[in-house]
Amino acid sequence: MNTTMIRMDTIRYLRSPETLVFTIAMPALLYIVFGATAQYGDYPIGHGNINMMILVNMALYGAATAAVGFTGTGTIDRLRGWGRQLAITPLPDSAAITNRVISALLITLLPLTVLFFLGQAMGADAPLTRTVLAFVAIIPLSITFALYGFAFAYLLRSEVAVTISVGFLVLLGFLGNVFTPLSGWLITIAKFTPMYGPGVIARYPITGGVRTDEAGVLHTESLLWACVSTGVWILIFGAITMYAVRRARSR
Repeated sequence: MNTTMIRMDTIRYLRSPETLVFTIAMPALLYIVFGATAQYGDYPIGHGNINMMILVNMALYGAATAAVGFTGTGTIDRLRGWGRQLAITPLPDSAAITNRVISALLITLLPLTVLFFLGQAMGADAPLTRTVLAFVAIIPLSITFALYGFAFAYLLRSEVAVTISVGFLVLLGFLGNVFTPLSGWLITIAKFTPMYGPGVIARYPITGGVRTDEAGVLHTESLLWACVSTGVWILIFGAITMYAVRRARSR
């Protein structure tokens, strides 16, 4: 782990103005529309209310967007020749990936902090301990999306990689039961998508494993399945990233 590289990467990314739009403004707007101002926001669920559950969902999406946006800039680095410079250094592939992932996790603190403070000001209710647990849980869960962004960046070799990966992230949010309650065959498909597992884990301190469908009916979510699903997707994206980085070095 190279702390100097982590610090420089983090500061450089946070200086870009589009960071505020993609990682803070959009998730905050979605939370205000679908959570804070919704008529059903005060309805109880698990150990909190619907408002808090939606806050956690939008915070996860914001953290995922931040992680994908950051690691996706690897494409621009490669286009500028930075990847070739790294290739002649003794820095192992695994160390380069680890540095980027750690930087991505640090960057997720920005949207998480803003959204959770916003939620506290707009009626998101849950015991403090459970709120903190949800906040903390989202940080390591973002590893999945940091690696996802990395994989896109190194495979597409184009500056549109970030746009495409963030666009797909919106689709994954819908399919992962993060943006809107799913039921029937859609929730069955959702259980095999990358954002479903992290969503269940992040919400668990608040909901206790309970979710609502489109009709407002309560269902139980399996924490074990969510953990296994998350682990599998981390391995998949990690393997793709290692392959893509090594292929880029060999060129």
